[in-house]
Amino acid sequence: MPLTDTRSRYGWISIINHWTIALLILGLIAFGLVLAGMPRSPDKGALIQVHKTLGVLALALALVRIAWATLQTRPGAVEGQSVAAERLRDLLHRTLLVATVALPASGVLMSLYNGHAVAMLGLFTIPAQGEVAWIAGPAHLIHEWGSYLVLALVAGHALVSLIHHFWNDDPTLRRMLSATPR
Repeated sequence: MPLTDTRSRYGWISIINHWTIALLILGLIAFGLVLAGMPRSPDKGALIQVHKTLGVLALALALVRIAWATLQTRPGAVEGQSVAAERLRDLLHRTLLVATVALPASGVLMSLYNGHAVAMLGLFTIPAQGEVAWIAGPAHLIHEWGSYLVLALVAGHALVSLIHHFWNDDPTLRRMLSATPR
């Protein structure tokens, strides 16, 4: 049961990082879409606080994921994959990693510079920074439209993984599902 990555597969730490961040970010996007459709109310305000807390957690985990990935040997391309496919894979992975930081970071900036503090489970609070439209506005655009971009990227990522698994019958998907070789 290897914890670390090798040239041929991901270890358990990377696998758990990957799926935890994926589920958390996708869950936060769905949660955000629900919140956007709700009318203003005290209940909505409480749910926004939950969204913010989970967003800060997602940001922290994304930074841990990136730090861990920089310390690991990254699994290479599956045998027979073209150089162009490998470059696209790298671009998609890097874009998704940037997005896992940009989405929650933009949410935090949007909140802070719209005059709202961000509390973290009663452990600490990031104080509001007043209303600063030139920061809050772009942060809002990144947060909203970045969510749609992430949904498209994740859908593409999942589709390509399934094509590798079912059409190409290669180990691309299997090596992100289990650290144990088959």
